[in-house]
Amino acid sequence: MTVATLAAAPLLIRRVRAHSTATVIEQQLAQGRAYADSLMTALRDLPPTGVRTQGAVAALYLERLRLGLGSPFRLIDQALRDPQLAAGRRRIALALLARTLDGHAYEIDPAALALADESDADAPSSSGRRHLAIIDSVVSTSRDPRVGELTVRIAYRLASASGALSRRAPEIAISAASQVRDRVLAARDARALVDAAARTHGDPFAVLREWRDARRFLVERPVIVPLSPRAERAAVERLPALIARLEERAGGESARAHRPAENGDSLDSPVVSWPVHVSRPLGTGLAQRVAQIAAVRDLPPQAPVTVTLTGYAPLIRRGSTPHERAWRARFAANARNEETLAAEYAFLRSRLPESLSAASVAVLTAGVALRPYAQEKAWLPGDDAPTARDLQSRYGITLSYDDSVRSSWRPYLRRALASAVTDLRRVFSSYDTRGLRVHFGESPLGGRALALHDPGKRTIYFPPGSSAGVMAHEFAHDLDWLAARRYYNGAGWYRTDRAVRQASDQLSGALRLMASAAHGDSSRSRSGSAARPTEVFARNVDWFVSAALARDG
Repeated sequence: MTVATLAAAPLLIRRVRAHSTATVIEQQLAQGRAYADSLMTALRDLPPTGVRTQGAVAALYLERLRLGLGSPFRLIDQALRDPQLAAGRRRIALALLARTLDGHAYEIDPAALALADESDADAPSSSGRRHLAIIDSVVSTSRDPRVGELTVRIAYRLASASGALSRRAPEIAISAASQVRDRVLAARDARALVDAAARTHGDPFAVLREWRDARRFLVERPVIVPLSPRAERAAVERLPALIARLEERAGGESARAHRPAENGDSLDSPVVSWPVHVSRPLGTGLAQRVAQIAAVRDLPPQAPVTVTLTGYAPLIRRGSTPHERAWRARFAANARNEETLAAEYAFLRSRLPESLSAASVAVLTAGVALRPYAQEKAWLPGDDAPTARDLQSRYGITLSYDDSVRSSWRPYLRRALASAVTDLRRVFSSYDTRGLRVHFGESPLGGRALALHDPGKRTIYFPPGSSAGVMAHEFAHDLDWLAARRYYNGAGWYRTDRAVRQASDQLSGALRLMASAAHGDSSRSRSGSAARPTEVFARNVDWFVSAALARDG
């Protein structure tokens, strides 16, 4: 044996071991795929009483992945800790990883895109199928899916401004492009995860936990960081072809009906056929059982879901018969978090498989709004959380609750509060929360406010359904209040309000610039109390905190 052979032997052994590990992992993923397929086939036509709890919980995880409700890796991490999955945790985790790797996540119902052409809440989904195919082709074929997403964003805004598409078209198309972007990023992340586990001869889920802690997953990183000038130019270069396709789309179906679509069409072609897959609705019995399980699990409400459903509720509730309106009203009322949103949407689709544009848009919008939760540890009852005494000793915050706030939600709310204060202090290190009171429950304004800062009592009211989404905003009001105390020797409520009324200094000038920028954006028109200096300040602090945290990943 030569010296060269002896030197190469360790490398050869490592390659053989890596190949062996990769083979084992691929076999496990194949088993995960088979498990998911067989589970859904076995459960689909069973009556509710025939579906066991473990099977219903597993089906619920698969539905959440399919709809793109949060990061797949956050979902897998939650499944691996879920006591109701018992011995099936690893199998469902492998199924989730395999489906993510195969691109079977972030599925968008074409009914949601139908509103890009129509103003009616129940536009035909055949219209949306074509819009979805266009958006999918632009985003998924871009080397960087964020470039394709930007192309879609600009093109749909221009098409809507010209009258070729509805006024809702940009918002819906941008949400769809965001979900397609995350599907592509998640599939790339899954491949990188599997390859890393093979190289290190490790368990993919051990690597998953390490990567989540290190914030390595692309699909979980903030997207507020701007694209490079080169990437922006690439997005703009694709605009003419996409706008031409949208204008042709708005011109009517007659010309397209006589031209068969070809799979080989390029982006520059006026007509392109792309496969759009929409899963069959769950069987009525399975959907009903899944909805029952989600209601019993009763996880805490999440602001992205509750706020989205509240906004779309008037459209969702419309129906041609009392029976139909009742099913729609149930969906709007019961969808409060990821689990109940997926479960109630499955139940609604099983009862009303057609004409669900408004509900589909709500699910799509909520999925995008859940993205800021990507890096968090998904909540399960029994997870660690600070006590009220911990928050008092660490931050000087006094907690209270309405009687209506369930005891099972309170640890989650305390964890969210501690996380928000920690994040805010990473940006504003001198922020002093000592003496602040936080009340989880209804505010004196009731449903007219997502949250409320009462400067007279230095109390912040956080309704459980919207609390996590507005904490930075309300803490900004408290910063404003503290500044008034220091600057005006304890007099006045908010420094920003008083500065604009009484002074012509650097602060008042900055606030006027902020307010004029907001008024100049037609998509974010402000009026009434929203134009108050303290509200302008709080919105900008909210954005600044998000941008500062995004800069650090």
